[in-house]
Amino acid sequence: GNNATGVLTVNAQTGEIKQYAINDTPLWVDRIQPISFVHDQLNNWGEYVHGFWNWSNESKLETTEGLTLVYGENHKSYWYTGLSSVGKEESTVGFVLVDTRTKEATYYKQSGATEYAAQSSAEGKVQEKGYHSSLPIPYIINNIPTYVMTLKDDGGLVKMFAMVSINDYTIVGVGNTMRETLMAYKNVYNMADNGIESESVTPKNTLTSVVTRISNDVKNGNSFYYFMVKDYPNVFVGSSQLSNELPVTIVGDSIKISYDVDMEEVIDVSNFDNLKISNKK
Repeated sequence: GNNATGVLTVNAQTGEIKQYAINDTPLWVDRIQPISFVHDQLNNWGEYVHGFWNWSNESKLETTEGLTLVYGENHKSYWYTGLSSVGKEESTVGFVLVDTRTKEATYYKQSGATEYAAQSSAEGKVQEKGYHSSLPIPYIINNIPTYVMTLKDDGGLVKMFAMVSINDYTIVGVGNTMRETLMAYKNVYNMADNGIESESVTPKNTLTSVVTRISNDVKNGNSFYYFMVKDYPNVFVGSSQLSNELPVTIVGDSIKISYDVDMEEVIDVSNFDNLKISNKK
């Protein structure tokens, strides 16, 4: 296939043109490899995985919809795309990150939902608003592979955010801010905990104390209860869907909670038990 062999830079003020070999290209040039080159070569790699004569399509792979520019923790830019088996476009077998300067590719095996399935799931969560999803980007959130995307109106303005579990696209959280979205996603995830592999679950702390303050807030049709406990500085939050005891909890009740090891000022609760109510059962 086609290969980039160098870079030309043009000074927008003077028109001066400079030519660089790929290894000598200034670091501020983050994209050297054209997206079309990468897309075609990834599909060729998946098509000819067992050579030209492969009538049964054994082990053939193809890219999912489009390539997206993403940035890693090292501030490098990459072309991202999911990979699915030919004839099984409803699920992915992994994804690829391709260095936009060197074209070095890394393949990550991660089976799950395709970007399209995640988009449909997120859009269905706010179907009454008619928002459209951006192409999802995979992140690791609380050790859970997760698609993160924006939800836009017909004018292209970002209105909301969405997170969808790659392993189970029915686990969806949406919100007006990333914080709201993360909180909603964690709550849905915690309620579906039995469907998640145990090794994916993050370490949790357990705390038994007395409620000193509690109040509720409704966001996107869901009731969230914020509360504080004795001798602990942070604010905790949990959804009414997490426990039927949350809406009837009052100041002075003894409770037992579990939560992810978290440095946030507001901490999401994964389990909630009102000991005062439980003792009366």
